[in-house]
Amino acid sequence: VFFTGCTVNYIYPKTGEAVVNILKQNGWTVVIPANQCCCGTPAFTSGDERTGIELAEKNVQVISAVQNADLVVTACASCGAALKEEYGELLKDSSSLKKWEKLSSKVLDISQFVNKYCDLEKLGTLDHRVTYHDPCHLVRGMNVSDEPRAIIKSIPGIQYVEMTDANRCCGAGGSFSAVYYEVSRK
Repeated sequence: VFFTGCTVNYIYPKTGEAVVNILKQNGWTVVIPANQCCCGTPAFTSGDERTGIELAEKNVQVISAVQNADLVVTACASCGAALKEEYGELLKDSSSLKKWEKLSSKVLDISQFVNKYCDLEKLGTLDHRVTYHDPCHLVRGMNVSDEPRAIIKSIPGIQYVEMTDANRCCGAGGSFSAVYYEVSRK
């Protein structure tokens, strides 16, 4: 199952297309549930727990309805953290909790999928000097930090340079930056 989330689906659809291509090129059947909805992170992190729970319950039901799904792949760190970790707290009093417990163990960020299931020796050459910044929800929410770096470092021609404070918050805070832009910029 590919959980697109709002950001990939509506703001970065080319990222979603790339993820689908990676999955298919590596022999996986891709299911994108039509009834998936926002992961709920913008709602529950803004204090609207009830809406967050409703969205979490709907996503758990929709994803769990996909028969024989081996994995749930995400390309958004916030969505991945919600599906893998945060739904546990949101759904603690919900009838969806047991389904979420089964589902959460299948959630992988695309970088984890690529490292585990793709041949990194087939990557094309890029002659660039690059660094990497850890998205907060990826490094703190999903405990994913090494996998993106491993992919970058495996690209022939790349000169990887670790940045200072690579896991420091960028300040965006998801929807926080839309409401408190100046504070976020600082």
